[in-house]
Amino acid sequence: MSISLNPSNRPALEALRAAQQDPASPDHHRWLKAGEFDRRFGPDPAVRAAIAQWLATAGFTVAPSKGNPWTVKFSGTVTQAEHGFGVAIVSPDEGQHFANLTDPSIPSQFAGSISYIDGLDNLRGSSELMHIAPGSPADSSSPQRAVELNGLKGFGPSDFYTFYDASPLLNHGINGAGGGCIGLIEVSDYPNAGVTNFDAAFGLPAAQITRVIPSDSDNPGLNSRAGETMLDIEYSHTFAPGAPISVYIADPATYSNDDILATVDALNAAVNDDKCTALSISIESCGFPNSFYTGGLHTTYMKAAMQGQTVFVAEGDEGAAEFAVDLNTGTCVVGTTRNVNELASDPDVTAIGGTQFKPDYNSAAQDVGFVPESVWNEPLPRLLKADIGSGGGGVSVVWPKPAFQQTADTPNDGARDVPDISMEAACVTPGAFSVFPGAKGGNKVSCCACGTSIGAPIWAGITELMLQSDGQQKLGPINTRLYELGHLHNTAESGIRDVTNGNNDYNSVVGYTAGAGFDLASGWGTPDVTKFVSAFIEPILVSAKLLITPSTLNFGKSTHENSTSQPLTVTIENVRSSTSKVLVSITGQSAAAPFAVTHQCEKTLVPGKSCAVTVTFHPTDTVLHSAQLMITDNDTGEPQTVVLMGTGKAHK
Repeated sequence: MSISLNPSNRPALEALRAAQQDPASPDHHRWLKAGEFDRRFGPDPAVRAAIAQWLATAGFTVAPSKGNPWTVKFSGTVTQAEHGFGVAIVSPDEGQHFANLTDPSIPSQFAGSISYIDGLDNLRGSSELMHIAPGSPADSSSPQRAVELNGLKGFGPSDFYTFYDASPLLNHGINGAGGGCIGLIEVSDYPNAGVTNFDAAFGLPAAQITRVIPSDSDNPGLNSRAGETMLDIEYSHTFAPGAPISVYIADPATYSNDDILATVDALNAAVNDDKCTALSISIESCGFPNSFYTGGLHTTYMKAAMQGQTVFVAEGDEGAAEFAVDLNTGTCVVGTTRNVNELASDPDVTAIGGTQFKPDYNSAAQDVGFVPESVWNEPLPRLLKADIGSGGGGVSVVWPKPAFQQTADTPNDGARDVPDISMEAACVTPGAFSVFPGAKGGNKVSCCACGTSIGAPIWAGITELMLQSDGQQKLGPINTRLYELGHLHNTAESGIRDVTNGNNDYNSVVGYTAGAGFDLASGWGTPDVTKFVSAFIEPILVSAKLLITPSTLNFGKSTHENSTSQPLTVTIENVRSSTSKVLVSITGQSAAAPFAVTHQCEKTLVPGKSCAVTVTFHPTDTVLHSAQLMITDNDTGEPQTVVLMGTGKAHK
C-alpha cells in the first residue's frame, strides 16, 4: 500500500503557477529547474514523519522513503487495513479481486496532507491504445514506401508531411533539433532493429534514442506493449526527425503487473529528470478513484507544467464509451455509459482525439494533399457488425472546467471537456505503417497501426518544431494558447482545420457529434502544421486592443534637400488583457515618400506594456505632404491611424 502526499506552501505554489502563464508577469515562462519544485513545495518532512508514525502505531510496516518525499509506502494485513482506515474489505472470489466498500478514514490533522491511498483494492486496469488494422496482418509487408496489403493502402511519414503540411518547415531545416528531447512514457522495451528498419524504409535520419529505466524498476523487456513503444518512437521521430528521444520504461511487474502505476513511475522519472521538453503518454485507465487523478498524478503533471514541460495524453479508442472496470474480473472493459480517459483530463495536459479520412493517393500510392476529416469512428470491413475504434471524448467527472475553457466556445457544463485537439487515428482510412515486434514478420515494416496513440507522439514532435522555430527552450502547457487559436477555427490565422463531421458513438453508447468550432468529439480539429507553428509563436489573439497617442504628428516646415526633421514619436500601449502583435505601415504617401518610420513593435506586446514608433520627415520639395501611419493588431476590426503632416521649405 502507499499514501500520496500533497504539496505544501500551496498559496505560493498557485501564485507562481498563475504568474508563469501571465504574459504581464516577470515570472512569465520562468520555469522551475529540476528539483526546485520538490525543494519549494514538497511535503513537510515533519508531517511525513508523523504519518509514518501513525501507520507504524496502527501495526503497519513502513518502508524506507528511498529519497521520494511524495509517497509513504507500507504493508500490512487485511485486518490491519480494515482497522487502520475504518473500512470493510471484501472479495467475491477468495482474494483474487478485493476492494474496500467505503472511502478510507484518516486522522483529521492529515486531511490536507494526504491526497490518495493506494492498495486497498485491486479493481483497476489499463489498456494500450495501439491497434492493428483487421485484414492487415503485421507479418506480410515489405519495407517499401508504396506498400499495399490486402487492398489497404497506408500512411507513412511522407504522407503525413503532405497531408498535415509539415514539409515547408522540414524543408527549411525546422526539424526539432537544438532543443530538448521528446520523452516517451512506456511499459515495454522495443527492438533496435525495428527502429532501424522503419527509418530506412521511409528515408528518415537515424533516431537518437536513449533508454531510461526508473531507479526502482527493471527493464521489462519486450511484452505485449512493445508495439505501442515502437509506434510512439516512429511518429514522434517522424514529425521531429532532428530531436533526440528518451524512452522512459518502467516494469509493470514491479507493481504487481499494474500498468498504470508503472506508467506513473516512468512519468515521474521523466519529470524528475526534467530533460525532455515534450512528453507523450498513450494508455487508458479504469477503476481508480477520483483522488488518484487529483492526488499524486496531478502533482506530477503540475510539476511538469511548472518546469515548462508540455504533456500530451491520448484520449482513448472507445469513443464516448471509455473503459470501465469489470467487477467480476478486475479488468478494463468497454463502457456502457459515457466516460472519458481521466489520465488525459488533467488541465495541465493536452488531450488528443482521433480523426479519419479517405486519402487522395496518386499512382505511386502517395498522398497528394489534404481532404476533409471526420471524427474517427471506424467499422470493421467486410460488413462485420463491430467497430475497430472511435476517438475518445466527453466530459470529465474528476475535473471542473479550467480557465482556458471558460469561454462561449466550449459547452456550459462546468467540467473539463476533452479532447483538446486531434490527429489521424484510423486503421483503414488510412492507417499508419509501423513495426509490430513479436509478429511473424519480426521487425519489418507493416500496415496498419491505429489509435489515438498516434496523435500524442506526433504532437510531442510538433512541440519540438515550435520550440526550434521560436528559439525557446520550453513551452510549458499549451492549452491556453491552443484555445486562443481555436477561437479562430478554420481560418488561415489559426493553423487549425476544423473537423465538422462524424461522431464518437461506440458500443451502443451515443457519443458526441462534431460541429463548427470546439466539440467533444474532435476538440478544435487538427493542425496545418506549418501554419499552426507560425500562429502559435506569433501571438494572434482576438481581443487585443491598442491605445495609440498622439493621433496626429505635425512636422511643420522642414528644410528639403539634405536635411531631415527632428523625429516625432507615437506611443502604442496594450491596454487589454491579451497579448498583441503590432503591425506598422505608412499609407497614402506621395511618390517622394518623405515620411519614414523606425520601431521595435513587430514582436509581441504583452498586456500593460508599450512600444514606440519613431517617424521622421525628409521633404524633397516645398509642398504640403500628408500620409497615414497605419497601426493594426490582432483584432479583426478597423486599423487605427495617425495623421502625418509636414511641409518642405527652401534651403537658405
